[in-house]
Amino acid sequence: MFWNDMRSSSSNFNYLKIFDVSHVHGSESELKFIAYIYKITPMLEVSNIKINWKNIPFGKDEMGNILIELLSFKRASGAKVIIQKPLD
Repeated sequence: MFWNDMRSSSSNFNYLKIFDVSHVHGSESELKFIAYIYKITPMLEVSNIKINWKNIPFGKDEMGNILIELLSFKRASGAKVIIQKPLD
């Protein structure tokens, strides 16, 4: 996968300030992609993560662990991470 080799990352990501990702299910490939983006975006200010709360294949209990993992990813910037609250 393209994010396995950090040396090939494009400098275009250096200027990314807002990162929006939606319909997140918590799959391993989604988490790797988000972690990759965090590592290569030194000017990132805000990351908006929208979870697909209606269709969580791992269950809501496991999604709690996934949310903790998302918040623990190392970031090249001091970006604020916003995770959308589930709608009741």
